[in-house]
Amino acid sequence: MSRVDYDSTSPPQRPIDIYNNNVLENLTFGNLSIIDSQFYIGNNLKLNAVPFCEQYGHLAPIVTSTNLKNCDGCVGGKISEATVKEFQNCTSIQSSYNYVTDIFLNYGTDMSPLKSIQIVRGYLEMYFTDATDMSFFENVKMISSNGDNSFDLNIHGNDNMTRFGMTSLETLVSTRGFFKINIELINSEFCLTTKEMDVFMKNNVQFGQLQAKYCENETRQGLCRFDSMPTLANGCVGIVGDVKIESGDEIHVAKLSNVTNIYGSLLIQNTSLVDFKFLANLQYITLLNGIGTSVGLIFENRYYVLYGESTRWKQYRKPFFVITIIYVPLVCLPSFLIIPEQEHARKVVFEVMKL
Repeated sequence: MSRVDYDSTSPPQRPIDIYNNNVLENLTFGNLSIIDSQFYIGNNLKLNAVPFCEQYGHLAPIVTSTNLKNCDGCVGGKISEATVKEFQNCTSIQSSYNYVTDIFLNYGTDMSPLKSIQIVRGYLEMYFTDATDMSFFENVKMISSNGDNSFDLNIHGNDNMTRFGMTSLETLVSTRGFFKINIELINSEFCLTTKEMDVFMKNNVQFGQLQAKYCENETRQGLCRFDSMPTLANGCVGIVGDVKIESGDEIHVAKLSNVTNIYGSLLIQNTSLVDFKFLANLQYITLLNGIGTSVGLIFENRYYVLYGESTRWKQYRKPFFVITIIYVPLVCLPSFLIIPEQEHARKVVFEVMKL
């Protein structure tokens, strides 16, 4: 057996239960490599569940309780002023029986007992708190979600929250195949760093709502702020702002040759550019808030021969006009047409807009 999955359109309360087996001592599924589900293992009085968690714990959330020996990690549930001290010295936290870890705090609650946690297994929700950030999870490196809920990480109704604060976060996985985050009804000053956005993009995160802006005054090697192409520095790897390339900017486009991420939108119009070789290293364009501004809008260029030598750009044969999309990995975009005549180019743009 290489995989375990279930019909997520009509999931049972606990998709895989292994419990009340009084003589069960060992549990293994061999070379299992894909789990589209989650496990609840409980009340097996002779079972040492630790080897099972060590072998398969990176594939899906595993909840264990009342076995001879349970997996490492504290059982979650509602984290509140009354329960937070129970997590002192925990290095991992696993969702409770219903696979939900809720954080509901009163103002001034001491959250330091959570600082030892490095792994969160299950759905995580933080709502209606007075917290200004999630720095109490500053040492969390991984969130592994079962994917049963609408979102894997849901942050909402936190009026004082202005920063994310999970500075050690590296890995986000979900049995749904992609990790889904929702951030809404939050302080208008809430901001994300470009480093935090990089973590989201590398982990294939999709968003419900993302009511945020990029943090100002962030210092990071290779990070530039966009004002105009003439004033843009050389050697930028990431650019914060809405990048506009217009007539007269053609002589400056080489400044973009090392850029991998644009934290904003991209507009190319009214130019005489004949190719996009200068964007050969571009990987992501990430726009916050999901407003109606295009992530990528390419039109009204004199030659409209949008073709490059990079293998990823060779595949693009259509102009792209993307509205209300939070992030657009270039590998998912259709290829650009080689169109030497502008009227035809304009027609293609409007056809794409109708899709």
